[in-house]
Amino acid sequence: SAHLGFNVQIQESYLAGVELDAGLPRDKGRQIQGIPGTYGALTPITSVNLVDRITRKAIWDASLRGRIGYLASPSMLVYATGGLALMALRTDIDCPAQTPISSFCTSPRQQTLSQIRKGWTLGMGLESNIGDSAWSMRLDYRFSYFRPVDQTFFNSSARDSFTARQGLSTHLVSIGLNYSFADLITP
Repeated sequence: SAHLGFNVQIQESYLAGVELDAGLPRDKGRQIQGIPGTYGALTPITSVNLVDRITRKAIWDASLRGRIGYLASPSMLVYATGGLALMALRTDIDCPAQTPISSFCTSPRQQTLSQIRKGWTLGMGLESNIGDSAWSMRLDYRFSYFRPVDQTFFNSSARDSFTARQGLSTHLVSIGLNYSFADLITP
């Protein structure tokens, strides 16, 4: 992921700023066998091999955050951050309708839903200068929450249609390298 930010030093030991970041998560997708909420909808299911699948994958994420920090030493910043979080998600549902006992659907159906989810993020981190250079390193933790959304799938068929509630939260730990342009723009 990449980030861009602007900081202002407040008094001698405090700093406030704004950051924007965007990235491509290393998400291979989470696949669930069966469609949650549809088990046993047609007949009581005991120990059958369900063939229906739902896969959810994060495509990209981004955030716009405020940041406030304390200079624990001239080269070490401890900070808290929070703000808007965005995530692009893709959900694929496959309902092959092989038999009434192993599949929810009465006829084969597939659907893909892509959406951008909005939420909030909170976190904290450490940032340390690398010697006397314009470079610094950071270690960052953030929790992001995206409110649950109700989504109806297979809407064209009254029999196979169902509504699923999709909630999402993420934990992100990142290590980063920063370059300060302050010397280039200071008169």
